[in-house]
Amino acid sequence: MKPENRMVHMKIRRIFTILIVFLVLVVTTHLVVSTVLEARRQLSELESVIYAVLPAVSIEIERELARLEGDLPLILSDGYEAMEQPYFNVRFLGIEKGASAEILVGETPELIEPALLPQEWSLLKTGPSEEEFVIAKRTNIAGHVFFLGVSPAFSGPFKNMSSMNGVNFLMTDLQGRVLWENPPGFFSDPTDLGGENLQESSSGWYVNQSGSVFWGKGAAAVFGQLKMYIMYPLRHILLLLFSRLSITVALELFIIVVLWAAALLVSRLILDPMDKVSKLAMKMQDKLFRSTTSRDLATTVSALAGGIREINSRSKIREVRVFSQTLSSALQSYVLQQEKLISGSEELASLNKSLLLANEALTARDRIWRRILEVSRTVTMDTGFRRGLELIAEALRDVTGAYGVLIGKLEGEDIHIYVSSGFGNAIAGVKIPAASGVIGSAAQQGSPVWFENAQIKGLFASLDPEVKSEIDIPMFHMGKAVGSLAIGWRTRHPEDEDLIDLLIPIAAHIGGMLNTHQALEELRHSYQYLTARMQNLTAIYHEETAEHLERMERYCRFIGTSLGFSRRRVEDVALFSRLHDIGKLKVPAEILSKKGPLDEVEFDTVKLHTVWGAEILGDANWLKIAKDICLYHHEKWDGSGYPFGKKGEEIPIEARIVALADTYDALRMQRSYKEACSHEQTCSIILGGDGRVMPSHFDPQIIEIYASHEDRMNEIYESSLETT
Repeated sequence: MKPENRMVHMKIRRIFTILIVFLVLVVTTHLVVSTVLEARRQLSELESVIYAVLPAVSIEIERELARLEGDLPLILSDGYEAMEQPYFNVRFLGIEKGASAEILVGETPELIEPALLPQEWSLLKTGPSEEEFVIAKRTNIAGHVFFLGVSPAFSGPFKNMSSMNGVNFLMTDLQGRVLWENPPGFFSDPTDLGGENLQESSSGWYVNQSGSVFWGKGAAAVFGQLKMYIMYPLRHILLLLFSRLSITVALELFIIVVLWAAALLVSRLILDPMDKVSKLAMKMQDKLFRSTTSRDLATTVSALAGGIREINSRSKIREVRVFSQTLSSALQSYVLQQEKLISGSEELASLNKSLLLANEALTARDRIWRRILEVSRTVTMDTGFRRGLELIAEALRDVTGAYGVLIGKLEGEDIHIYVSSGFGNAIAGVKIPAASGVIGSAAQQGSPVWFENAQIKGLFASLDPEVKSEIDIPMFHMGKAVGSLAIGWRTRHPEDEDLIDLLIPIAAHIGGMLNTHQALEELRHSYQYLTARMQNLTAIYHEETAEHLERMERYCRFIGTSLGFSRRRVEDVALFSRLHDIGKLKVPAEILSKKGPLDEVEFDTVKLHTVWGAEILGDANWLKIAKDICLYHHEKWDGSGYPFGKKGEEIPIEARIVALADTYDALRMQRSYKEACSHEQTCSIILGGDGRVMPSHFDPQIIEIYASHEDRMNEIYESSLETT
């Protein structure tokens, strides 16, 4: 069969299929684009309606409030009942009489002081719960000072909008708290009005508590104190969209059905017969390749030729006839090629088998190295060194088909089983004398030791009787023994040189990891020791007690953990928080010990302890966090701190943590110039401010953690008192 004839057949089906798919895509795209454009137009119309209605409603409410305010003098002569009653609820109404106030209507809420009410209508909170709000003001009319407050549930104007069928109305404060909705409960929980916050959406799409979708827009209202929304349910928009596009949708769906019907008809009448020809050609090719003798070839050619003639006689398609004739002439060429292929097939099969075996060995070695290197790249002091070695042990066990894998760490005269994978019993943590058994032999020889019968002298056999064979490979780093890699099998395994060649560099790699980990741990212990000695200087020089520094460490550890820091970063912040005031070593002792407040010059000197602390610590990379804490822990989130007036995220996060912890502990502690604050007083100062300390001084995320877990801060402080 000539290749160009097959391409003719493939081109017919492919071109036709592409054409049909293209037409369907065009119609579908047009339908989608039409729907999207119509939806946008519809939303634009609804938005125009909303922005026309909301200002009118706001004006009506403001007019009613103004009328109520203008009628206030009538109360003095005719009483409240003589006034034209507004359509909203008057929560309280009173008049000032000298130093006292007379309540005419309702009752003044406990959180509202009439004399302090603003001169303009304002939204005020009246109680501890989230839903207790009023619109209130204090006004002077006709020589009398009135104060009044009304409920923000202004339902009156919306009752006149019954023509806007299916539309929902919502009113919130400027923070998004839902104050009123119509119908009740369509967006928030009706038992918890004010508890649901409406998050402003630029797209206009909202989802209520039950998962229903709405589209709407809002605008400021009532002297800018409230925000009103008009919302349409999604089903309302979809019904409106469907009513406008129903004819277009039906027509284009009909076109799609017609196109698919045409495709099915052409496929059955024209393309399917051509597929039969192609399948016969493939069948003939298979038979020719399976023939191994001249007789088989003759029989196959005769049968195939008959099939071709039958197709040719039945076909009414020109392409099929041309294809059949071309295929017949090609049969003889296939016969000749088949004889040549048979003669060389055995040699190719033998060569292929050898290549497969070699490839399997290389693939296995590549797979295990890839897994081990991938694990090694992810092993850090934070992610868990032991877990990384466990993953390497699991990879070795999987690739070698072993019963178990041990990685032992040399500690003095013993091998400590650091990690293990497999085995019926957990043996991690077991210590074995380094000079005994297989491990001792391997260490003395400096090379792997393989025991086909591990029951004789094997390490594994003493730990698990299931082990029948094992290998132990000593691990060295720069000529120094650091541990041992041992692998055991449940069945007898003769010595495998290829496996040993694979495991030796892996053992060396693991040995390097063990040595590096040990060096890093020793270095970190040195850092901790040096830091502890430095903080002792601070405690000796001024009144920063050891208990204060201990609490600082615990506060910072708690806050860092709550922020989601890694274990190592949490410990660094906690440790270096002890050095936050080390710069006070350079502050004159008479200033630090002065009774009473400092003058301006003295306070400026004390403020330099931040810079001096950074100078004392120097530029060592491992003290970077400590230096940042010293230098910036008196900076404030709003930029009012010192020494540089940095603000926001310009301040390192570690210094922001120490800033809150130090402020809390300083307020709780008794100093020479102040009394100690209780936990409740401290919370009030940090969260509410007292002039010197304000909530805006602290990172909002950190102060949120403090507000949610202030009891934990108190536990830390109180527990330190119990231990002293």
